Formats: sequence, C-alpha cells, structure tokens
Amino acid sequence: MNTYTEKYQPNTWKHINPYGEWLSTFQWKYIATLRPYWRINENTGETYFNKLIRLNAVESLFYVTEPDEANFNNYHIHMLINIPYLDEKVLMNLIGHKKNTKIVNYLTEVRNNEAVSHYCSKGIGKGALAHNFYNNKV
Repeated sequence: MNTYTEKYQPNTWKHINPYGEWLSTFQWKYIATLRPYWRINENTGETYFNKLIRLNAVESLFYVTEPDEANFNNYHIHMLINIPYLDEKVLMNLIGHKKNTKIVNYLTEVRNNEAVSHYCSKGIGKGALAHNFYNNKV
C-alpha cells in the first residue's frame, strides 16, 4: 500500500491546507523522505535543497523539515522533486552523502500529485522547522 496516495485522500485536505493545494499545481515526479541518523536542524534541508537546485535537470523542488514521529527529538525531510530520473543512490550522491546508505528512507515515483502535495505540506504552520520551493520557470 502506498501511504502517500491511499492513506491521505486529497479531498480531505483541500480547505485545511492551501499550501498543499498550491503545490499540487506543479507536476512532481518523485517523493523522498530523508531521515538521517544524526540530529538535523533548519539548515540541513536548505543545504540539500541548494545542492539539488544547482542541477539543470531539476525543474521543480520542494522540501519541508518536520518533526519526526519515530524520534520526537529529531526531524525528517520530505522532498518533492521534478527531475527526469532519480534513484536512492543518485539522490545520495547529489546531496553529498556517498557512503551513508540510510539517509534516504523513502523514494518513489508520484502516482497522485495532489495527495503528495498535501501530505508533504501538512506540517507548514504546525511545527515544521523550515521549507522552501524552487521552480526553474517561475
């Protein structure tokens, strides 16, 4: 079961999450969750974000750093990425972690653009530490 497309139905988020509604107007190809074993802060997601937007292949990118449910003392990072091809090894190399194989906790192609947009933005204004958006056409 794909929790991002089946557990969170977009219709239940529409009026609760206007940021998610706006994000869903962009096309996303991949969703990733980064959950490093070290403590992350508001700069961690921004560092990864800046490394990825340097690539000409990245059309759109969104990230949010939100509290981790598995470890209440830490955070995790959700990313929505529009890039022609991506896998875990490529993503790890792009963000500068060639040897750390556990940083990419989840990576898959997006099946429901609206659902992942709302899911990834659910913490904005409710405990999310940081977020940012990039589109090469805007």
